[in-house]
Amino acid sequence: MNGSDELPPDHFWDSGQAEKEYHAIGRGIAEVEKRLRQAHICLSNALQGIYNHFSHVPGVDGVLKVRGYYDGEGLYPGDHARYGRSTDKWAYRYLNYALNPYWLPDPYWYPTPDEVGRYDYREHPAPWQGSLVVTKVESEPVKAAVGYGREKYRTGAYVGLWIKYSYEKWVGWYAPSGGTVAMSRLEDVLRLAKQQSPFFTSDYNKLLDEVIQDAHTLVAPLSREVVLKFTPDLGPSNIDEIHLSSGYYKVDVPSLSWHTLTRYNAPKVGGRYDLTSYEGIADWPRCGRWEPYRFPEETLRSVCEGIERIDSRLRERIEALASRDVSSCEDELLLLLRRKGAVRTRHYKPLAYKLFWQAASKSAAQSSIEAPANPGRLQLSQAAQSLPGRETRKEETK
Repeated sequence: MNGSDELPPDHFWDSGQAEKEYHAIGRGIAEVEKRLRQAHICLSNALQGIYNHFSHVPGVDGVLKVRGYYDGEGLYPGDHARYGRSTDKWAYRYLNYALNPYWLPDPYWYPTPDEVGRYDYREHPAPWQGSLVVTKVESEPVKAAVGYGREKYRTGAYVGLWIKYSYEKWVGWYAPSGGTVAMSRLEDVLRLAKQQSPFFTSDYNKLLDEVIQDAHTLVAPLSREVVLKFTPDLGPSNIDEIHLSSGYYKVDVPSLSWHTLTRYNAPKVGGRYDLTSYEGIADWPRCGRWEPYRFPEETLRSVCEGIERIDSRLRERIEALASRDVSSCEDELLLLLRRKGAVRTRHYKPLAYKLFWQAASKSAAQSSIEAPANPGRLQLSQAAQSLPGRETRKEETK
């Protein structure tokens, strides 16, 4: 918009200073427009990031049914809005996953809505602070044997052999307590998003803090209901290897290897366990499989309604923040445009004005050079000479 391209050619500047001011304003407008475009891009990325941090949390997107996007002017639903709402069972299944502790790994597979799903902590370890309090233990003795075959060295005859073993099998239920161990995945993902987004301004951080606080108020009380089932890996760890092994009789004699937790006694109800409770095991929760707590359907329905309320408030806050942050650039741009228009109107005039005044000035100059003596004064002088009294006085003087 700046420069002389927008100026009609049949006009002229009546002041060199005004022309310089006009083009300086044009350069200022271009700079403000550039800043405004950058502000829209940054705002879009930042606000979209904030909205995505909430709407893309596992379980939350299933509740919201669609993923919105921010285009610099408003929030709009994403592509899969046209596919309609997913079934409540699937939405509840993913929401149940989001409400369980964050340190539980991703599901090994995605079960049907009627299944709880299992987690294999060995694949996706995650640190936590606090304690797991034992609420229930079920145990039973196990006696079994593993068979294998060997060949006699001289005759080649096959010999079937067995290794007997026994151990105590147990399953425990744990209630998270203290620290971060009870924090839901929903809340943890939001907190992690803030730590990974240092480019956000204080206003954006405040907005994300409000979302985190809303989510905490909604889901934190549910952590008191969570009880996790843990099935440890116990017994021999190389049974299949022994069973499929081969060799010579009395020469290649296999031996059992045991899972780490097998050498420890089953936990007692009321016991508190952290990540270092088992000496010699750096991270004992990895030594088994965890099952998430299954919340009642009434609880999940209530949480769904709460998530939708948070989403509605978040959209309103984003729209308000967007209009406020961009308004300063827009106001500056409007003032510059008005000033530029005023300078142009006052000092950039049609060429006909210049030609008219040039012609008028030339005509006035020529008239002042060629004009005769004042005719009125000449007539007065002639009239005065023709008066009769003037001739009588002349004769008397003679």
